[in-house]
Amino acid sequence: MTVRPKLNDGTNKYCPECDNTKPLSEFYKDNARWDKLTRLCKEHMNQKTRQWQIDNRDEYNATQRERYRRTHQRKPKATHCGRGHEFTEENTYIRPDGRGRKCRQCSADYEKKKGKK
Repeated sequence: MTVRPKLNDGTNKYCPECDNTKPLSEFYKDNARWDKLTRLCKEHMNQKTRQWQIDNRDEYNATQRERYRRTHQRKPKATHCGRGHEFTEENTYIRPDGRGRKCRQCSADYEKKKGKK
């Protein structure tokens, strides 16, 4: 009968894939587990993850595409400035190069305030 090392002694933890104990810094965090660390060390977790990505290429690619779509969506154009004035044709200054716009009311308020100082 082989003696299995203690799972977690506070400074080291056993990785069943390595069949070795490693420092706690070699394990990812996992709040679902009793010791708040993954079962496998970082090296083996990365290997397992990469192998899953290769074995499930279509599912992985679909997930990555969806994540990209969610994070790279263009925001709809604002209908009001930060102070709540509506961007209408009369109240909007558009830069000549077309790379931005300003609220004319906010600009006028700023100039009045600046002139009083």
